[in-house]
Amino acid sequence: MLGEDRMRWLFMLLLAVGVGVLLADELQDTLNKLKSDDWRERQEARKGLKEHALEWAGRLLQVAREQKDPEVRKALEEALALAKYPSPAALEEAEKIIKEWLTLRQDKEKASKEGRALVERLKKLHNIEYWFVRLIGWGEDKTRRKAVSELLWGLLGSKFGSGDAAIIKTKDGKVVARAKVVVVVVGAGGKKGVKVWKNGKLVTSDCRPNLEATPLTVLIKALRSDDAVLVRRALDALAKLGDKRAVGAIAPLLNRKDVSEETLSAAIEALKRLTGVAFTDKQGVDEQQKAWQDWWDKNKDNPDYKPPKISENTQQIPKDAKGMVRVAPIPKMDKDLQKMLEQIRKQLEQLTKENPEKVKKSQKKQPKQQKQNKKKE
Repeated sequence: MLGEDRMRWLFMLLLAVGVGVLLADELQDTLNKLKSDDWRERQEARKGLKEHALEWAGRLLQVAREQKDPEVRKALEEALALAKYPSPAALEEAEKIIKEWLTLRQDKEKASKEGRALVERLKKLHNIEYWFVRLIGWGEDKTRRKAVSELLWGLLGSKFGSGDAAIIKTKDGKVVARAKVVVVVVGAGGKKGVKVWKNGKLVTSDCRPNLEATPLTVLIKALRSDDAVLVRRALDALAKLGDKRAVGAIAPLLNRKDVSEETLSAAIEALKRLTGVAFTDKQGVDEQQKAWQDWWDKNKDNPDYKPPKISENTQQIPKDAKGMVRVAPIPKMDKDLQKMLEQIRKQLEQLTKENPEKVKKSQKKQPKQQKQNKKKE
């Protein structure tokens, strides 16, 4: 006779197969209704696709790639978008960009000059960053996976922005950032350029591929995102990657109060897979979270769990940077602080309109003033 454990395993296997068959039948039935002549059936099918978008996403993508009927394809792409999946057309364009980058990255000088254009093309592809995270976690070709990581680094740089609170002061027509803040520099002819300032320095937004990025470092960078879905997919990819150094980047999520239960569960699952540790006696996310927090307090000095440092690229404000600096809205900012920034913006605009020549002269004098101040110090 079969042992109890084997019987349980066989039962679960049969149950999973049965559920899979039912889901496959339900999906096929929904797809058939999408092609129906009855408007109500088509609407019902669209509703069903949206309700099951996440669980059917992989199959929907495959069907959408083969679908020629524009109305059906549109319905499938709407469901894919809900599941944070790119459209087949976006994936085709992304594959072209990856191939171009695989060739371009072999020449560092060309890569530095032309790489930004590839990231700009990627930015136009809806939900492509979620797909790139999957490619990194599930890819087998190491060279290709590294190339995708380099591109994703630039893409994440263009998506994140700042999000940090900022204290702004004006002095001689200059905006000084005491914390990290996104600003818009309006130059000659009204041309705008988004910049990130931090502690009086211009911080590059990293909107270009980074040849130093690795699958591990770019996925750790993705953990900093405010996008919970992207964070969860990065956690899944890190677990699949199997590099224990990710533990030191994942563990801090356990102490964050703004993290959802779904993200906590994904973080705990990733920690289990990376460390081989499991607290089987703990029930529920809260108990698991506490157990892992205690575990991390004891193991945080383990060098095996130390993630590589991700340096932030900074550079001095360019000497030829001209025009007015306008503070852009910062997400999740205190209302009073946002009002203050808006007042500063209006004052700067008024100053520029009234005395444009004076503003230009004051900007030219800034380097001299800085040198004089240093001498005084």
